[in-house]
Amino acid sequence: GGTTEITLIAAFILGLLALMGYVQILLVFTIIILTLLSLKLEIQNIAGRLSKDEIIALVRFVILAGLALPLLPDKTIDPVGVFNPREIMLIIILISGLSFLGYLLTKFLGAKKGIVLTGMVGGFVSSTAVTWVLSKKSSENSNLSVSYAAAILLACSIMPLRVLVITGIFNSSLVPFIAAPMLLLSVSGIIYGWLLSKRKQEKLPDNEEEEVNSDNPLNLADALKFTALFTLILYFVHFSIKYFGAAGALAASAIAGITDVDAITISMAKITDNSIAEIVVLNAILLATLSNNFFKIILCLIKGSKEMRKYILTGFSILFAAGGIGFLILNMIN
Repeated sequence: GGTTEITLIAAFILGLLALMGYVQILLVFTIIILTLLSLKLEIQNIAGRLSKDEIIALVRFVILAGLALPLLPDKTIDPVGVFNPREIMLIIILISGLSFLGYLLTKFLGAKKGIVLTGMVGGFVSSTAVTWVLSKKSSENSNLSVSYAAAILLACSIMPLRVLVITGIFNSSLVPFIAAPMLLLSVSGIIYGWLLSKRKQEKLPDNEEEEVNSDNPLNLADALKFTALFTLILYFVHFSIKYFGAAGALAASAIAGITDVDAITISMAKITDNSIAEIVVLNAILLATLSNNFFKIILCLIKGSKEMRKYILTGFSILFAAGGIGFLILNMIN
């Protein structure tokens, strides 16, 4: 290919940056170029495994992130001061990007290499989707109930880490306070899920595909649905706080967390106008996380096998106990 020629042009441009004194930008681009060159063979192998649809999805994502986002106004445009076009587009990019990352991880690592991979990779994409798919599978293959329960618990234990990352993206000042409860939730669930997976070493059937991703790599449709839900929750939280204060924020988190924890997390993390106390925001995020886990218990009890339910109830009891301790820690340190 044209790697040598492109690198030659890049080297010339880097020389101009050095001459003009843009040392930090120069170092960043130099490291990126060196990394890409050193991983040339690996990148070629990965590119060779990408289908036409996946490459088109990658191009669409780059267009959204590189072109559409900067062109949108970074200010609220509605009468109540809630709807910010650039922030809404950022949500679309974030959710579609996470979905695309999960799709690629599943494609290149394989979702059938074990329950740990299935649960943890799925947890980064959607722990609710993992719970829905695997609880149904357990009723069809009850002899794998232990493994399915372990995978669900591992996925649900990854979810607090995702909440922590999303909180940090939209309000980094909250991270030092919410980190301890979220890590406690995550670590306790991962330990139990890992021990459960070691209890009975079953292998997933060769004819079963434990897919938790959509067939659409970028999945913009789901990202748009999520963003619409997020926008509704944003207004819901705004008016709940306006008319009911802290109690409204907690009630909104408990209700919204049943369906999706990411949207309410972003909505609460974006509250920076001191309309409610920071401790209420922190409690609301943790409450939404536990509310979402409660919904997953219901899913498992309805769709899961009888054998799986006892493991699920034990695992989620540990998670709720950790959540209770997390509430104590959160309110003691604040």
